[in-house]
Amino acid sequence: MSDTTTRLHLVARQEIDQQPRFRLLQSGSEVTCVDSRVAAEWVGACTISFCLEGVHRCDVLPSVDEALLAAWLLSSPLSGASDIRVEGSLRRDGYKSMLDWGEMRLGKVLLRELLSWWSL
Repeated sequence: MSDTTTRLHLVARQEIDQQPRFRLLQSGSEVTCVDSRVAAEWVGACTISFCLEGVHRCDVLPSVDEALLAAWLLSSPLSGASDIRVEGSLRRDGYKSMLDWGEMRLGKVLLRELLSWWSL
């Protein structure tokens, strides 16, 4: 098991503390306009599907945290995304992180704008 997988497993079993930035998302708080179909105990990869500029996309992110953060960014009115859905995935291929995904899928300029918008 990789270090990340081990860490996520231990967080799920509440044997170690989760990172502070993920506490709100993992506490059951809903991300606005996001259909999250991930079971509370799921710690693996997730697919995030959404419609952006009339094109439906489906991407795999390495963890629940990364997928929920991506959904959080997409739920911003600046993104123009709709039909945002997060589901558990058995697939492992995909992006290495939410930032990697954001740069490739949204572009550096929009990613920077979305991060700035959410930090206000």
